[in-house]
Amino acid sequence: MDQRGEGYKKHHPPSRGDKIWRLEGIAKNGAYLQRLSSNEIKNVDDFLKTYKQKGSTYLKQLLGEKVSIGEQKKKRGKGGWAAAG
Repeated sequence: MDQRGEGYKKHHPPSRGDKIWRLEGIAKNGAYLQRLSSNEIKNVDDFLKTYKQKGSTYLKQLLGEKVSIGEQKKKRGKGGWAAAG
């Protein structure tokens, strides 16, 4: 089996040390990644800490209303990105 590109796949669930683009809905060179990085959110752990400290409203404003934090919370309960904690 060809294994090119294996390093670029998203992990389920991503670990806290993974870069933020490993989360579903965040492209490696996309606008969400740029917005998060410019606000010092560079890995999954930073994202979770920000969510705990500032809440979903802050992240919605940061990313825009297109992102549904409620949907992300549902994914967490089903083995999504925050289950690695």
